[in-house]
Amino acid sequence: MATDFKQLLEKCEEYLRAGHVGKTAQLVAHLNLSRVPREWRLPLAKVCRRAGHTSLGLKLLTATVLSPQKKLSTVPTPQEVSEYAVLLQRNGSVDEALRILDKVDSKSVPEAELYRAFCYFNRWDYLSAIPRLEKYLAATPAGYAQLTGQVNLCAAFAMTRNHEQALALLAPAMVAAHAGGHRRLEANLLEISAQVRIQMDEPQKAENNLDRALALLDSLKVHDSVFIQKWKAVLQATRENSAAPLIALRERARSGRFFETVRETDLYSLKINFDQRVFENVLFGTPYVDYRTRVQRETGVRHLGAYTMYDGGGATSGTEGAPVMNLESGELDGREIIKAGGKIHQTLSVLLRDFYKPAKVGTLFTELFPGEYFDIFSSPDRIHQILKRARAWVAESGLPLDIVQDQSAYHLEINGPVVFKIALDRAPTDWFGIQARRAAAILSRDRSISGGDLKKALGMTEAEYKRYLKWALEEGKITRVGGGRTTSYKAA
Repeated sequence: MATDFKQLLEKCEEYLRAGHVGKTAQLVAHLNLSRVPREWRLPLAKVCRRAGHTSLGLKLLTATVLSPQKKLSTVPTPQEVSEYAVLLQRNGSVDEALRILDKVDSKSVPEAELYRAFCYFNRWDYLSAIPRLEKYLAATPAGYAQLTGQVNLCAAFAMTRNHEQALALLAPAMVAAHAGGHRRLEANLLEISAQVRIQMDEPQKAENNLDRALALLDSLKVHDSVFIQKWKAVLQATRENSAAPLIALRERARSGRFFETVRETDLYSLKINFDQRVFENVLFGTPYVDYRTRVQRETGVRHLGAYTMYDGGGATSGTEGAPVMNLESGELDGREIIKAGGKIHQTLSVLLRDFYKPAKVGTLFTELFPGEYFDIFSSPDRIHQILKRARAWVAESGLPLDIVQDQSAYHLEINGPVVFKIALDRAPTDWFGIQARRAAAILSRDRSISGGDLKKALGMTEAEYKRYLKWALEEGKITRVGGGRTTSYKAA
């Protein structure tokens, strides 16, 4: 059996380095988890991650890594913990992945630094990723692993416009990738080089790099070629001063589920033909602060409005008579139709956090159950139960909404006359956070009010008031004045 696993891993590695991700996925798809010994679970989990079988990779490692939380006797190795964390990152649980990686000593597991960088990539925070990648490379010997790190560092340099550093690293990395026969990595490096050349206004050099990259990839490498086609579309759109090539690519990217490419085509189209609706769609529909900063820098437009109206097709400046749901308060035209801060309200907020990318199960779990550990065997079912309740609420509300599953992710579809009022800087929609904002509008530091008056002003039941009061005092949100029947409260 051990020999079989060894042969399987060798074949998978051969496929992956050649860029045959689909063939690798087929090889591991039918693994019988109960028959995989522990010593083979980590290397197989790595293969699953690289082949896009994230759930299978998590299932291979969950029992071992979550053993301490479940008070079992198994002690996970730092390598198992690190791989589990990067699988969580791929599953959408980025915050939990970072929390886990922060406990790993990167001196014993240099890959932990690479995986931290991946988490920052998810947030479009490439500046924070750079020192992590440099630390990883300093501890990694020459070979395929170091070349992978160099590709990611080149990407980070390109995204932060560190042109000199990017080009200085790209040249030797491309030589090494070509010499090693790593066609996929070589194509990745050529694409990054083209991106840098576009930023430096050297379109011919960029075009040459993109053509070489495409020549390295066969027609099955859709994931890679879409990114190369993005830069070709940018070049063509700039040359023709027309957004048409970007619009065509947008449709292809959307149908292929390349959501970040869709976001990017919208941004680059703004640089050719500015459209306020598209601008607000990109700005309000992107939850990453660094990307929003980039949007305003590259378009030269600074949006000062605190809210936008979203109708599912993009941000719009007018409601056109449609009912308006305030996402922050959960009110429809000023009327409460959903329990503010409840799980259904939170679910709607998460589904509308990113207008481009559906929310993965891991993302939903992280947002709805903050601080809890994601368990691939039980957590997805908890999310599915909440989504079932949310769909039932949508049906009862009569609103033209639909919660749509997109493979292992979900998005909110708007199918009729309703718009959402959405804040640029979104406050948490948990129950306590909402009540704290309501209380802040009532309380002041100069004057205290009785508990009875506070409860009445907040419109809470006795149980809700006691629950909120305990939390607010512990969190330092309010201050108690006096005691007994004369107890009153004021802002902290």
